[in-house]
Amino acid sequence: ILDAVRTPRGRGRPDGSLHSITPIQLAAQTLGALRDRTSLDTSVVDDVILGCAMPEGEQGLNVARIASLRAGLPISASAMTVNRFCASGLEAIAIAADRVVLYEAHVKALTRLHPEIPPAQRGSYAALGHPALLAHLRRTRA
Repeated sequence: ILDAVRTPRGRGRPDGSLHSITPIQLAAQTLGALRDRTSLDTSVVDDVILGCAMPEGEQGLNVARIASLRAGLPISASAMTVNRFCASGLEAIAIAADRVVLYEAHVKALTRLHPEIPPAQRGSYAALGHPALLAHLRRTRA
């Protein structure tokens, strides 16, 4: 998880401040701003998880995927649009946090089992940078 941002709020009706911006443009601008403000190397992005209440009409299909491509993220990065109505953003954060916890548990389990990691380092954070473990993770994530 790199950062969390929220789109500007406004009214989409004809006299509203956001009436000329489509939902895809709004999401792409937000992802682009996130990329720019954090100096993100987009080649390391694995996934985009975006909350979008009621993804229908102009904001239909996979808003996260279309917006991430328009924001210049690599085609190799997957994307997911989460709809929980008013809690869409919160649910997107919860899903991302769960993935981090699960990945950390997976990595920690591997450090206990990998035969090339010294027994004194198994199950510890010291093993996370071990070349054998990093090579294994690269192979399994490809």
